[in-house]
Amino acid sequence: MDTQLVATQMRHRSWMEDSLRVTVDKLNEQLRILNSRMYGKSTERNLAPSDQLSIYDFGFNEAEATAQGKIIGEPEMETVVIHRRKRKGKRDEDLEGFDAVTVDHGLSDEELAEKFPEGWYKLDDEVYRKLEVEPAVFTVVEHHIKVYKGRNGKIAKGRHPKEMLNNSIATPSLAAFIMNGKYVNAVPLYRQEQEFARNDVNISRQMMANWMITTAERYLSLVYDYQKTRKADAPRAFLEGFKGKLVCDGYQVYHTLENDAGTDFTVAGCWIHARRPFADVIKSMGQDKAAGTLAYEAYVQIQNIYHTDNALKKLPPPDRKKKRKKLVKPLVDAFFDWAEPMPVRSSTASSRRLRPSILIYTNTSNICLRRFRSTWTRPTLTS
Repeated sequence: MDTQLVATQMRHRSWMEDSLRVTVDKLNEQLRILNSRMYGKSTERNLAPSDQLSIYDFGFNEAEATAQGKIIGEPEMETVVIHRRKRKGKRDEDLEGFDAVTVDHGLSDEELAEKFPEGWYKLDDEVYRKLEVEPAVFTVVEHHIKVYKGRNGKIAKGRHPKEMLNNSIATPSLAAFIMNGKYVNAVPLYRQEQEFARNDVNISRQMMANWMITTAERYLSLVYDYQKTRKADAPRAFLEGFKGKLVCDGYQVYHTLENDAGTDFTVAGCWIHARRPFADVIKSMGQDKAAGTLAYEAYVQIQNIYHTDNALKKLPPPDRKKKRKKLVKPLVDAFFDWAEPMPVRSSTASSRRLRPSILIYTNTSNICLRRFRSTWTRPTLTS
């Protein structure tokens, strides 16, 4: 009996040690992910196989920070040299779609007579192309509002457009120019301030920050709705009357609303949310240690879907739809064929953590994540 009791106690102790080890592994992983989210790169791109500096890694919330008096400093930059072999005819392909100005370079009649006294005839032109760019052109539009006064003392003014921002030099084109530079091209406001100054235009980053915040709140608030609750009432009211494809995460409320009577939209899954748990593991472990893990395999497959679909962007709509079925569909099917029956192949916390992530989001959202393939308008991913 004593021997059996000791054996039982040893097994229990071994089980407790394994359980504690698993708990410690999970806590360490959660701590690494938390540190990565707080202090690491926010981007999930280029985690594998390449690692290039992303200008999105800093300053996205620069407008808010600048408005609050927090000045964003100059980030450290790396020089990345990429050598690509240009295929034949690529230059002409790249320049298609631009307006072309023909500049003739010929010889005068006198020069031709001197060079060819016996006479001459013209061959085909020798043609080469160059690309010119016109720097930003700033124009002051001075509005003169005609004022009229009747003999009865009544005053009338000429009709004029409503100002976007009262008592401000900002125009829709100027605000759009700054927004495009900031949020599309990731040019921080302090750099735009410097570029404006080089053109003798004095617009401070604080002023631009206020413009961005005000115009976003006033004119773009319809595309963003913040609610303190996660109840279905909020998205139901926001999506009332919406028709089309709703790209969203795996929040069950959206799927519930999709099945409501009178709903005229279809839920399409968001691949960024499908990718996120894998990216979190890679960022927390580091690329070298993550190589070969389930997270790395999943991430690489999703990035391959990205890459293949992004190559189809410039195709005409019908062609893009056909190419998606031919090129992208097999990659998506292969991903789910790999993910659905996946066993837990490792005892590490990172590998165990992936199983519920895949089951809960990628597999339950299987149909929704596949829906982009049947259309040309909806992207697979947004970055």
